[in-house]
Amino acid sequence: MSKNLSGDVTTAKNSPSTYAAFLAEFEFASGNVYFTNAPTTLVWSGKTYVGLGNLASVEEIKESVDLQAIGIKFILSGANSTIANIALTEHVQGKLAWLYVAFMNDGLIIADPVLEFAGRVDNMVVTESEGSTSIQLAVESRMADWARPNIRRFNQADHQSQYAGDRFFSFLENSVEKEIVWPAKAFFKNQK
Repeated sequence: MSKNLSGDVTTAKNSPSTYAAFLAEFEFASGNVYFTNAPTTLVWSGKTYVGLGNLASVEEIKESVDLQAIGIKFILSGANSTIANIALTEHVQGKLAWLYVAFMNDGLIIADPVLEFAGRVDNMVVTESEGSTSIQLAVESRMADWARPNIRRFNQADHQSQYAGDRFFSFLENSVEKEIVWPAKAFFKNQK
């Protein structure tokens, strides 16, 4: 899919000092966390994206012309105590995540980063090997919600779980096995 790049990026893209950096934002219950794969910490739109190896890698984003769910994986450094604490203590499934691509020149962001991917966290796995810890976040696009069954019942109990106090289904259960004759016999008596 083609992306519209600003004039500043288009002009600077041929410079040998221009490069791209990822800006990743994760929404958690304890607060949003911002990481970049740039060698330094970056500030954009009032948010501080922590660099220095905290965002170790981002899996290649696959695009498709078919209507299907696409996911990506982020590898985060386990040395960051904030993300390690979140991985061990918080429920993260369903939390929002965004990935931007920022074009840089001489360590500065040239123009507003481009939103490359947005989705929800599916799972977070902590892996330890050879004395180092890494955290893998699997993020799915919103299309994954279409594949999940929506198990709802058309009864009072299920309706109350979403809309407490609403009586929309209160008489439904009494009418389930009731035989209804339409039109009623009284209608035909009045027709004579």
